[in-house]
Parts: sequence; C-alpha cells; structure tokens
Amino acid sequence: MVEGELSDEWRGLSNRYRFVMDNALKNAIFWMLLGVILCTGERVDASDSIIEFMRRRDALAADDMSGHYQLGLWADNRGLRHPAAQMYRRVLELKPDHTAAYDRIVKISDTSRLPEDEARQRELIAQFPGFKLHVSDHYLVVYNSDTAWARKRAELLEKAHDVYYSTYRRAGLRPVPVRQRMVCVLFADHVSYTAYARRVDRHAPTWAAGYYSTSTNRIVFYDERSSPAFVELRETIEAYKVESTRLLEAINAASARRKTGEVIELRAQYEHVNDQLAVYRERYESISRVGNATKTTHEAVHQLSFNSVQQSPRVHYPFWFSEGIATNFEPRDHTEAFGPMRDNVNRRRELTEFASQGLLIPLDRLVRYDKPPTGDEQHIRLMYNQSWALYRFLFEYRRADLQRYVEWMLAEPVGLRSDAQRHAMFVKTFGPIHRIEPKYRAYIKRLAEQTADAR
Repeated sequence: MVEGELSDEWRGLSNRYRFVMDNALKNAIFWMLLGVILCTGERVDASDSIIEFMRRRDALAADDMSGHYQLGLWADNRGLRHPAAQMYRRVLELKPDHTAAYDRIVKISDTSRLPEDEARQRELIAQFPGFKLHVSDHYLVVYNSDTAWARKRAELLEKAHDVYYSTYRRAGLRPVPVRQRMVCVLFADHVSYTAYARRVDRHAPTWAAGYYSTSTNRIVFYDERSSPAFVELRETIEAYKVESTRLLEAINAASARRKTGEVIELRAQYEHVNDQLAVYRERYESISRVGNATKTTHEAVHQLSFNSVQQSPRVHYPFWFSEGIATNFEPRDHTEAFGPMRDNVNRRRELTEFASQGLLIPLDRLVRYDKPPTGDEQHIRLMYNQSWALYRFLFEYRRADLQRYVEWMLAEPVGLRSDAQRHAMFVKTFGPIHRIEPKYRAYIKRLAEQTADAR
C-alpha cells in the first residue's frame, strides 16, 4: 500500500462508493451493480451513472410502470444493461403486453451474459458444505454427485432453456429473459435428497426423482441410480446373471456326461433366464435414460415458466396449466427434439390407452383441479396426460387466447383459488366448455390415430 494523500479522482470515487455502501443493505441489486462498476472501462462515469440510477430507482413507486420504463431507457442509454433489464422486467410484471419493454429486454439478453454474481455463488456454496459448483450460461448447479453426471445435467438444462425460449418466441408468445442464473441442486443419493426436501421445502417426494420449489426457486434432483427401486432392479439383474452362469455350468456338466435330455431342459431354462435378464437390463437402461432426460427438462420448464414471467409465485395455478406446460417439454433422451409442436410418444401412447378404456376426465372437471387426488395413481397419470393434450391443443389452435390467459392470470390477486374460480377463468379465456370439449376430444382421437398408425 502506498501512503499519502488521495488524489481528487480517488477522493471522488471514495465518496461515491461510500454512498453505495451506505445503501447496500436496502438495495437488493447492489451486488449486481457493483459487478457492473468493476467490469466497466469507464470507472468514474459508470459509478456516477449507477449512483444516479439508484437514487432514481429508490424514488419510484413499486407500481409506477411508466417510471420504471423511463428509468430503463435512461440506464440503457448509459450502457447499464443489467440495471436497465431489471427495470424492463418490472414493467413486464406490471404490464405483460408492453411490447417496447419486451423487445428491449430481449435485445439485452441476446447480446450479453448474465451477471456473474460471485457473492451469490459463494453464498450458495456456504449453504451446501462439501458440494461443488458448476456455472453454465443460465444455471448454478451445486452438486455432491460425480462431476460427469452433474455436467450432463447442466447441458440438458441449457438445452431445455434454449428450446423453451426458441419455441415460445417463434410461436409469438413472450417469455421474459431470466434475470439471473437459476439454481439446480443435485444430490448423489436418495436419502440426502429426501432429507433436504423435508427440511427445506416441507416436501416428501416419495416417488419423484426431482421437483421444483417455488419457495426457494430451485430445482432439486438426485442420482436415480441410488433410489430404492433402482437398487432392487440392480439386485434382480445380478440374481439373473448368477442364475445364468449356474445354468451354463450345469449345461456343460450335463453335456460332458452325455445327458441329452437334461441338456435340452437346462438350455430352455438358460434361454428363459437370459431373456428375462435382457428385459431387466433394457428396463434399467430405459428408466435411467428416459427418466433422467424427461424429469430434468420437465422440472426445468417449471422453473423457467416462473422465472420468465409466464407464471407468478404469488398466483395459485390450475393443474392443467402448470403441468400442461411442463409435460410438453419431455424428451425420451438427450438427443430427441421436444416442445409443444413435437410428439411426446410416451404421453400420447398412455393417453390413447386411457381413452380406449373410456376413462377420460371430462374437461369441466379437469380445468377445476389445482392438484391431483392422493392415493389414486391411475387418476394422477391420467391428469398429467390429459393436461399435456389440453395444453398442446390450445397451443396449436388457440395460441392468442393462451397468451391472454397467461396475462390475465398474472394480474390475479395473491392467494388460493376455488375450483369455481379456476373454471370461470378458463371459460372467460377460451369460451364455454361445451363448445371446447368436442374439439378437444376430437384432438385426442387424432392423437390416438397416430398411435395406431405407429403400430
């Protein structure tokens, strides 16, 4: 350190930073702005602009849509891209159809990286002792699993992000760019995952391999290879392998003794065991491959929907809408294209089977649900599959109304909704149920014909 008097320039900077530090605790975006200061080449001018931005922002009323937009323009014109984006985001929260704000925030998102936010990264690591952190373009992945598995998850999350935004933008819908990297937590084992879910989210995920929490705004997964079902499946495979080896040795021994009849009987058993072994191995690989990809993108899209202002954590949404969005982004593996305009083979086939048995839930009931009934697995699966079909149908034929539904729901007051209110909002947006149901049923029938053709 060089002792002596501060120059006028550094004295001015010291005063400016003192103002920022004095206001740090009451300014939620302070650390982001400080990052902008440290990254900019115009140190003095940038600090002046940021301090002025903070003064103007603090003077704004929370519901001043015009004021937030004008401050966004002011920051944008001075190169303060991330503060500008925050203002545009607030405008869109207040007025989702504000085209100018949307166009400007998209331009910022497409031409700049998200803030690095190192303080937030350190805080996250402190919350998970012994975990590692992987930083990708749009995610902070904190994990204690093996690194290769965590990185593959991060790649799939990034793909889900890109497909989600490209799909909706091409469709004329308006997902708002995320304001910061989203958090994903990966546990190496089922026990730690379950303990975390119960402690942090008051949630007991008895069967789900992952979930999205609106309270923490995190997606959480565990390595399914550690689940009780997978352990049992591996044990079954090992048992068949042992039996296969035993039978092969018995066949060789019988052949040496020239016991032809015994050899024929043993070979039949051997072939049956190996057929079963192949079935269980394929099931293991399929569940591992499909479950990982499907569950990862499904939960990622839940998180994206809330972080792109398509949904709000303040509003209680109907089941068909929340799960309809997520089920339309479910690839069977990491190589498969996915999205509302792509076929979801697993959902289509299962829905076709339900329809053939006459089990479809009437639309009048489906749109009233906020959650599935407990203990009825078949009904739960049916709700997911019908929600997939309903959202896909509306995305394909009633897209403008679907965007209107998004905007109207964002404007709804905070709190729970009754089933009657959920029904009324659906009818207000899309029209009387008795007019929509025949078209929806016909759409499901066409999906069933696709399944028949595939056979």
